[in-house]
Amino acid sequence: FFSGIGAVAGGLWRIRTELTKLADLQTSTAANAELAKLHSNFLDTFSMELRKVCELIKSGLTKLQTAQNLTPNQKVILEKAQLSNEDFTEYLSGIYQLSQLAIDKPGAIKREPLNIQSEIIKVMNQFNLKIEEKKLHLTFSCPQNAVVETNPALFQSIIFNFISNAIKYTEPGKKISIKVEPAQKHWRISVKDEGPGISPEHQEKIFEKFYRIQDERLYKAKGTGIGLYLSQYFAARIKGRITVESKPGLGSTFTLIIKKN
Repeated sequence: FFSGIGAVAGGLWRIRTELTKLADLQTSTAANAELAKLHSNFLDTFSMELRKVCELIKSGLTKLQTAQNLTPNQKVILEKAQLSNEDFTEYLSGIYQLSQLAIDKPGAIKREPLNIQSEIIKVMNQFNLKIEEKKLHLTFSCPQNAVVETNPALFQSIIFNFISNAIKYTEPGKKISIKVEPAQKHWRISVKDEGPGISPEHQEKIFEKFYRIQDERLYKAKGTGIGLYLSQYFAARIKGRITVESKPGLGSTFTLIIKKN
């Protein structure tokens, strides 16, 4: 049975590789609107169906972990399988977002006044369980009157990716801080972690599609290589920009800079 879990994990990884190729192909054919739309619809449907499979796998693994008489080795296998399934689920969500870019229209962005504090709290609440599991210390400061006119979905996606990465790469028991500050005509929305940090040679590349830092000694958690690429794209669409400040061993700070009006 446990060897079967390994086979499933291997199969998911091969599917992931093929999806990556399809996503790259979609980007290269984006100039052909009809073909791009076909690729987008396929990736959308396929990733949605695979997310359903991942939910079933998650349910089965959760039940198995409560089984009696599991050997230490079997427990390790189940934990690794659960982490791989979570990683693949996150990857599929990224693929879904990526599939929408091919049919994205420059004039389609709808903006509305948003209370930044309320929007960030909505995103933070999605991570309550993970924060509790890792016993992380999360702080949040934001002026109550901080308002921006922007697209809610794109704004939340950027903040979601920032917080998700901070949780993923921060060791248990450490601190994550979220801060919103005024800066002349802009708002600076920063998420700071106490993770391994990012060396200068990687800081530009992390915004490239599917780029992942290959150093398992420092980066135990696996990323999808899509989140920051999408965040940068979404930031440009809402007339904002993203900066990163980081030093190896001292954590990272990702900041969205966006106009107040």
